[in-house]
Amino acid sequence: INRNFTEALNDPNSPEYRSIGANVTKMLEELYRKSSLKDSYRICKVTGLRFGSVQVICNCYIDPTAASEAVTAEQVKTEFATGTNGTKLLGNTYQLRSNSLAVEAKAPVSTDNIEIPYWGILLIVLGILIVLFLIFILGLLIALCLKKKYHGSYNTLQNPAGTYIPHQKYF
Repeated sequence: INRNFTEALNDPNSPEYRSIGANVTKMLEELYRKSSLKDSYRICKVTGLRFGSVQVICNCYIDPTAASEAVTAEQVKTEFATGTNGTKLLGNTYQLRSNSLAVEAKAPVSTDNIEIPYWGILLIVLGILIVLFLIFILGLLIALCLKKKYHGSYNTLQNPAGTYIPHQKYF
């Protein structure tokens, strides 16, 4: 873009960096929201400014599942060129060099991995502990019932002196 690079643009926390970053992000958002990629476009974020007149490094996220056909890097580049009058002017504010645009396509982030929140993991662990506790209590109850049922049937030491049966009847 047609700005002179200063040391403040090296610091992402400086007001100059944030101002240029916010302006470029807003202009890119307007550009893609008005383009044929409006259904697939999600967000653009300035990730760096480099020395040159000022080189802006920006990541734009496009949802490949939102459109009926796949979005290519060439399509993104074409929409940018169309929205900036042939890569000349961004938002009627920043002049661009026509050969300065580079678009790199990266594979989309997989949404197959479902992340379980920490409270969900805690509930699962708590549920497993409760089930294990109930199984333990059930086993204990079964053992106690079996002990009562067979109490004395195999007890050979009921009376240490043995059982005495008298042969005579005394009245």
